[in-house]
Amino acid sequence: MGTSDVGDGAARSSMTDGAGGAPSEDLRTRRRRLVQDAVARIAVRLFLERGYDAVSVDQLATALETIESSRIILVSNEVGLGIVPDNALARTFRDLAGATHQRLAEICTDVYFIAAGLPLTLKGTSPAQN
Repeated sequence: MGTSDVGDGAARSSMTDGAGGAPSEDLRTRRRRLVQDAVARIAVRLFLERGYDAVSVDQLATALETIESSRIILVSNEVGLGIVPDNALARTFRDLAGATHQRLAEICTDVYFIAAGLPLTLKGTSPAQN
């Protein structure tokens, strides 16, 4: 069974009440799921076409920009505010995570840094204004 068969079957089964009846999810939930599915399909397609290690953050960001009229919320941990790690692998991870955050922030309308439950607006409008 191909990747699209699995995704399509999952989408069909979650959109009905199980007996082919009325939709079991509200419009907001359905839209959220469809956007999540689209993001996953884009990433998986890139990974299958080029290989996981060959896909760059820039390619993923460019692909995300093709999703129109949807609000996508990306959440990640900030790993660059602590001490410099003592091993090369951890330093590489920290640097790649930082570069990824910077590239994704370029294409995002709003960017927030949250510490102690308080949002700091780095780009765009304050969450209180949304």
